[in-house]
Amino acid sequence: MFWTVAAETAEAALAQAEAVVNAVDGFVVGADLLAGPGPLVIAILSELGPPVLADFRLGGSPRQVETAARRLAGLGARWVSVEASGGGTALAAAQAGLAAGGGAGLVAMVNVSPSRLARTAQEAGCEGVWCGRRDLAAVRQAAPGVTLFATASIDEVAEALARGAGVVIADGVGNHTSTLRRFREIPGLTAAVRH
Repeated sequence: MFWTVAAETAEAALAQAEAVVNAVDGFVVGADLLAGPGPLVIAILSELGPPVLADFRLGGSPRQVETAARRLAGLGARWVSVEASGGGTALAAAQAGLAAGGGAGLVAMVNVSPSRLARTAQEAGCEGVWCGRRDLAAVRQAAPGVTLFATASIDEVAEALARGAGVVIADGVGNHTSTLRRFREIPGLTAAVRH
């Protein structure tokens, strides 16, 4: 399970991550942290050990997404999320930037036309596809072999796993360690990704 770090300051983000580091498979850093403490939070969290997914949902021109992906990977992001709606050229550019920065794989966000965009993401070399729980089966069929990422609350984890999620991102849990314990007690909840 991946833990979404949500904090107002870099110090609070680190404290939250340190409290759960031994119970999670990775961290998710979103745009709210980018707009607050800044991208150096990625570097701080990557030093703790578990991989970091920079959920910035990159979009724009191929040059822009390549540059952003390279910089995020250089800070320690293992994965970077990119809007698949930007097309194969933008996804391939982001993949090149990620590799140049030392990252390992793109996670394409597919919100609209998930099956079509999942195929585009797979053809562009994305390691993962992040989609809604209800789209997991269709995306698995459209793009076999990619790791499926899904966001789930504690009540939705079993459904996400049953539909084929390889990585579950804890949603709406804040820094509540009791909720984290409840997540970890769900049978079959593991990260199916290579660290």
